[in-house]
Order: sequence, then C-alpha cells, then structure tokens
Amino acid sequence: MGLKKAKAFSVTKYSPFWSERFEFTSAVKLNSEATCINVLPFKDHEGLSKYFAVGDSSGNLYVFLRNGDVLVEFFTSCDSPITAMVSYMSVYKNESFVVTGHQSGAVLLHRLREGSMGEDFSSAVMENVGKFDGTEDSLEVTLLEVHHVGRVRYILATDLAGKLTVFTENRTVHGSVTPTSRPLVFLKQRLLFLTETGAGSLDLRTMKIRESDCEGLNSS
Repeated sequence: MGLKKAKAFSVTKYSPFWSERFEFTSAVKLNSEATCINVLPFKDHEGLSKYFAVGDSSGNLYVFLRNGDVLVEFFTSCDSPITAMVSYMSVYKNESFVVTGHQSGAVLLHRLREGSMGEDFSSAVMENVGKFDGTEDSLEVTLLEVHHVGRVRYILATDLAGKLTVFTENRTVHGSVTPTSRPLVFLKQRLLFLTETGAGSLDLRTMKIRESDCEGLNSS
C-alpha cells in the first residue's frame, strides 16, 4: 500500500529577509497625471537601482533619486501622454538611453548622462536623440521592450491594435508583424511574449511569429 501524495505543502517559509527586499523608500507626486514608470538601469555600489523615471499626460519625463528627490525634469518634445517606457545602458557607464512611447503613436529616444557632484549627490543631463521612423500619427503605444543580440540592441514596440514593430538602435524600422492577439508582456531578454489568449515567439531574422493558445484559458 503506497503512501498518499500530499494535497498541500509549503513552498517557502517566512524569512526576515523578505522584509528587507521590499522596503518603502519614498513617495513622489506630480502636478500632472502620471501615466507610466520605469526603473532606470543605473546601480549603486550595493547593486541597488539609483533612479526611476515617471512619464506624465503632457509628454514630460521626471527622473527621481531613490529617496524621491527630483533629478531631472524633461520635455520629450511630444506633448502626447507617455504610455510606455523602457531604458537600457549605453556603452558608457555613466549614461543610459530612455525610450518613450506615446498615445499619439510616437516613439522617441532620449539620452540620460549621469554626472557626479560628490559622494552623496548626483546630477544628470537629459537630451532628446530623435524620433523612431514611421511612428507619426500611429496608434497608441502600449508596450516597449529592448532585446539584445550580442552588442546590438533592438527596440520592440506594440500598439493598441497589436501591431509589433521592431526598430534598430539608429531608429530605423527592422520589420513589423501583427499577431492574432496583442502582446501584453515580453519575457525579459527573450523574444517570447504573452497575449490575452496564449503566448507567442518572434523570429527576428524572418519577422515571423509562432503562436500557441494557453490550455484551460477561459478568456475571462
């Protein structure tokens, strides 16, 4: 007579380290409507994120220190609400690129260059690099992601209709394709994505998509 398989079991136990991983650090408030947020890739000597960026309904971008102090207030050059944002490090350690997607369909590239004013203070300068090709008068951008192939980076943008456009770093269009269901989130560093009905994968070389439904999904 074999042993019965347990119907319930512990997957983790309480640890004081959990409270250290999720610790309140600051709260910020804008005079406008906040529409999206992104944690920038700069790290301190402990490996913690140093800055986060908040986009608003007027196309402005605010970069905050971890303690909530404002580091940069920047107008993206597009007054349409920022609806998606992604960032990645440059080849230089003191600068990163921030990509903003807007309700108007515009996708813009910006550079944030970090300076130092001493051990406890930071300064930064932000500038607009330019607009990605073919993004004028398009549908609202709902999702942005960066994909790395060696040292080459591709920017993936999804719009409200589900169209997926891949851009090169120099802001030209690599290709576009429309899956049967709009991508909701990309798996980090992979060309895999989840949709409302299942999952899909993108082949960058052929710009073809493979999709599969999620078993047991009732679409509720």
